[in-house]
Amino acid sequence: MGITPFNDTDTQAACLKAQFRAPLPLPSVSPACADFVTQALAKQAAKRPSAAQLLGHPWVQAHMTSHEAQLY
Repeated sequence: MGITPFNDTDTQAACLKAQFRAPLPLPSVSPACADFVTQALAKQAAKRPSAAQLLGHPWVQAHMTSHEAQLY
């Protein structure tokens, strides 16, 4: 199952100790890749695209082989 990153057996207490902040920029990836990652990891579920929508992201489409594209 793994362990919490805060060495706390109480999940709620561990979550309350978490410090959420804006993500750091991704300096070594293309702007399209950074956009994909930002969208995929959106904190608010309502703002996060579905897996099907992410498969249609231009960065993913640019890196799919023709065989992979036929599967979706």
